[in-house]
Amino acid sequence: MARAPMARLKFRQGSARRGPAWRARLARAGQGGAGRGRQWRIEAMSEQQANLDRVSYRINLAVMAFCRSIGVKEFYADELRRYVRRMVGEVAPGSPDRILRNLRQTGQIDYVVVSRSESLYRMLRVGPRPPAPVNLAAAEQEALF
Repeated sequence: MARAPMARLKFRQGSARRGPAWRARLARAGQGGAGRGRQWRIEAMSEQQANLDRVSYRINLAVMAFCRSIGVKEFYADELRRYVRRMVGEVAPGSPDRILRNLRQTGQIDYVVVSRSESLYRMLRVGPRPPAPVNLAAAEQEALF
């Protein structure tokens, strides 16, 4: 691959390194400038957070259903992951483990680690169903599980 001549690598006038005066002119003209991009990022983040809440809630329900189905006995983390994948679909491998730890921290379940090297756990107690996130539609809640 040939290198571009040095003349082409220089910035064209007005194409880069626009300063505060340029942003102020855009703002006065109503074209938004930096503010418009910031607003788009805020909207995207809130949409992403809503999607994360929805997916986390589904994984949460699947983990609780698994805990109820096994009762008070030992299980391997791979069993939990397979169950969640069967109920929810493809999820990140660590998500069911993370949700399991979160459920224990919130007091909804209780378990002990029997063997960390084998990822073997013993379920001690299973509590009530977790509350739905606020931004999840009621119809979608009914459709889940």
